[in-house]
Amino acid sequence: MRAKFDVSVGYGPRKHQISPFFSPALEGRGPGGGWASDPTYPPDQSETWPYDRGTWSKCWYDQGMGKITDLLRTRSSTRKFQPAPIPQSVLDDILEAGRLSPSGGNQQPWRFGVITEPALIAAIAHLAHHQEWMACAPLLVVLCTVFVDDAEGGRDIQIHRFPRYTAEIVSMQPDLYRALNQEEHQTKIAGTHMVLAALEHGVGSCWVSRFDVLALAELLELPPDTLPSEILVFGYPNGQQKLTPKKAQAEIVFLKS
Repeated sequence: MRAKFDVSVGYGPRKHQISPFFSPALEGRGPGGGWASDPTYPPDQSETWPYDRGTWSKCWYDQGMGKITDLLRTRSSTRKFQPAPIPQSVLDDILEAGRLSPSGGNQQPWRFGVITEPALIAAIAHLAHHQEWMACAPLLVVLCTVFVDDAEGGRDIQIHRFPRYTAEIVSMQPDLYRALNQEEHQTKIAGTHMVLAALEHGVGSCWVSRFDVLALAELLELPPDTLPSEILVFGYPNGQQKLTPKKAQAEIVFLKS
């Protein structure tokens, strides 16, 4: 009940859709998929558009897609799931949304682990401090951080953010620094895009941050330069979703002019 990790890495222009790993359902699939089959979507090689993005956005809205805030207002965390599997086409869209996400310096320092095996999902739920509700989900996506080596400026971002702590940052033991700094590699941006893509298909989701990171890395046989940073739990909701109240803008926004 162990998963083999695909260690293929590439930086620069957008990488092709995530290499197949963790899930037998993805084996044999080539790059692209999801929106890449849409002739209006730019090929992976160029990431260019046949029209400007403002025009495309207006077309998207005019075609009845609505505003993204309308979609966000329907979202809530899902912890009860139907047993139905997520169709491959929907999974492709979810992964493609993550692939297209922005990252610092366009390094795209992430890997997305697709977990569909029930026994492995149950084992991960156990490592998530016995959050057994996770075991009922048909799909997990483990967001993993690939660390930037110190020799390549891996600590520079924190030194620039907290210059008064430069000495402490420089002297911190490498494994500890990587563990505490992994959120700086923006896997939450990719994860948020995945959650929204799933929501478009009626698929519910829930973020899980409370788990034994090193134990999960061992279970998934991740390479030494990679750690799991978040777990996304996906599935079709079982029962009515209850929306949670959000604070008003006046409570969370401050203006300086």
